[in-house]
Amino acid sequence: MCLLFSVAVVGCKKDDHSHDESELITTVNVKLTESGTTNATTFTFRDTDGPGGNAPTKFDTIKLAPNKTYNCEITVLNESVTPAEDKTPEIRTEANDHQFYFAVTQANITVSNLDTDSRSLPLGLTS
Repeated sequence: MCLLFSVAVVGCKKDDHSHDESELITTVNVKLTESGTTNATTFTFRDTDGPGGNAPTKFDTIKLAPNKTYNCEITVLNESVTPAEDKTPEIRTEANDHQFYFAVTQANITVSNLDTDSRSLPLGLTS
């Protein structure tokens, strides 16, 4: 009888866990600067109505010159509001909750993340 009562008490316990809020990210800019130069190109992904709506309005293909090294900076925006919100500082502050991944096809490319979270895990805003 005590076992059933304790299970019932545990099962009815209030959920005090704070759930993560989703932020709308509509635009990701990837700025690639050739190492040792000021030659920079920005590539953009933009989907102003977010996932599940209309197709992205901009989805650049990144093409790099062979045998070059690039520095990468990512900027994340919410352009569904005016003025647009730069989410990059918030992502950097909440680095433990975020990580950017790089998917490379048809190339021999190595990506080294330069920024990390408080656990020394890669973040990926700069690489």
